[in-house]
Amino acid sequence: EALDGSALGSFDIIPFIGVSAAVLDGTDPTLVHVTPSIALTSGNTYSLLSSGAEDLAGNAAAAASTDFTWVVPAVAGFRDVVINELMADPSPTVGLPDAEFVELYNPGTAAYDLAGWTFTDGSTTATLPAFVLGPGAFCIVVDDALASLFSAFPNVVVVNTFPSMNNDGDPLELRSAGNTLIDAVTYDLTWYQDAAKALGGWTLEQVDPTTPCSSASNWRASNAAAGGTPSAPNSVFAIVPDNTAPALLSVLVSNATTIELVFSEAMDMGGLGAGTYTIDPAIAVGSAVPNGADRVVLTLAQPLVVGQLYTITVTGVSDCPGNAIGTVNTASFALPEAVQPGDVVINEVLYDPRGSGSDFVELYNRSSRVLSLAGWKLANMSDGVVGSPITITGASVLLLPGQYILLTEDPANIVAEYPQSQVDRFLVADLPSYNNGEGSVVLQDPGGVQLDRFDYTDDLHFTLLNTTEGVSLERIDPDRPTSDESNWHSAAADAGYATPGFQNSQYSPVTGDGGELSADPAIFSPDNDGYQDVLNLSYRFEEAGYVGTMIVFDLAGRESRKLMDNVLLGTSGAVSWDGILDTGDKARIGPYVVYFEVYDLSGNVKKFRTTVTLAHRL
Repeated sequence: EALDGSALGSFDIIPFIGVSAAVLDGTDPTLVHVTPSIALTSGNTYSLLSSGAEDLAGNAAAAASTDFTWVVPAVAGFRDVVINELMADPSPTVGLPDAEFVELYNPGTAAYDLAGWTFTDGSTTATLPAFVLGPGAFCIVVDDALASLFSAFPNVVVVNTFPSMNNDGDPLELRSAGNTLIDAVTYDLTWYQDAAKALGGWTLEQVDPTTPCSSASNWRASNAAAGGTPSAPNSVFAIVPDNTAPALLSVLVSNATTIELVFSEAMDMGGLGAGTYTIDPAIAVGSAVPNGADRVVLTLAQPLVVGQLYTITVTGVSDCPGNAIGTVNTASFALPEAVQPGDVVINEVLYDPRGSGSDFVELYNRSSRVLSLAGWKLANMSDGVVGSPITITGASVLLLPGQYILLTEDPANIVAEYPQSQVDRFLVADLPSYNNGEGSVVLQDPGGVQLDRFDYTDDLHFTLLNTTEGVSLERIDPDRPTSDESNWHSAAADAGYATPGFQNSQYSPVTGDGGELSADPAIFSPDNDGYQDVLNLSYRFEEAGYVGTMIVFDLAGRESRKLMDNVLLGTSGAVSWDGILDTGDKARIGPYVVYFEVYDLSGNVKKFRTTVTLAHRL
């Protein structure tokens, strides 16, 4: 209530400060201005003592003590305040409110006033009100329409317009009132490192908020029972010193005079511009401009030659914490050539993953050309028509001769299921729907021209498998037709039932000796252990036009397996046998005779026999 200005009583500030004056406000008689005898120190907590102030009726206030902290907000720089936790997909709820929010954290020793700061996802911008975020303090930023849901949480900062964050990823930025970039986070689903939690209800939490840079490896799904830790230390919090040298991962070729280098982690952006980039065969680098935290774009002084393979070596750059680039500082690249049907083949397919896991499609460049995946498409078949074409990538991801590339929507799931995966050959890509049981994988060039097509079915798997779930189908020989059903086999058990990003466990190229019929290996053991699991029977003729039948007999002359029946042949080819009889049973150990009979339209008949041995592990 209003006070009597002539009877304000006594005031004191402790410890060791005192009061030099106390004056009633000229406009608001309930307000008293107290002047400290000694200047306050920012960041310190004090007690204000008051006693005896009288109202206009002469009633005196009792003695009272009130604690306060004196803070002079500092000017914030990059990562002085961090985006520490975010709820992009609150539904289905686990334990937190059904609302998006972002948590800010001050990891330093200074305090910052958030007045006028902005938070944006690139399309919508929220302006923060005045709020002093002290050292070690948290606050959560929420939309005013949903603020009531967070009444149980401390330090809630309410904004009029909160950006709607995409469930599968968004670029987020926090800027000061002076438009200085304070922090930036571009998250995606892989950051959860947990496929189940990525479906909703769990926050993304930062592991180490003190690191000068924060990329995917510094984030993961919350471990808190409620699904997150708003306005509290993160459940995954850990100070993780970065002593690991960065590595050069790949080179993207944009055009004949522009390439982009991709590093394994966030880099010192200032150092990227001053780094040394040496190209062999020699091409001078005109400029180096950072493009995001982990990339640098190089402008070349001379254009690249189509098909020429180049090697670049990077020195004089470091990651954000200051670790100099290590020995993994070279990469090969080339200006890609036009892809032709047959250059690239579908090499391995996982269409029936374990549980709710991800499918994958592996491609192999069997040509001598350097190719770019930019604009290529994957599709499936629906009612006999190619449907659902999805562009793999818009970037110029290179596929060198003899190189593999694995396409999947969830690399983390593939690595978890198949730890032997070669993740450096993984490419995150949306895939069409591939049904379990049977379906088709269609690969197209940017113009929609079919490059390859694989019609899969569970019948192509090794018959004696207990289940095909989690087992990929591997191509046996890249140079044999995709349509040759005997050219596909279940991945070996010893290889973990898949070989993502590297040579197939069942890889067995035809190695004919020049005769009309040859068998390799002469002794094979079809036990799906990845070693000589299939028998390759290759044939070769001097002229075309033969029709052939190939049958496997046991030593008693009984037909064991008919491998082909009146099939029109080319001048060369091959067929494989996995040791399964026509009855679907496993063939017995011992020798077998392969009988191959061919004829042409002129009535010429040729007959061939070869003996092979089927073995099993005892």
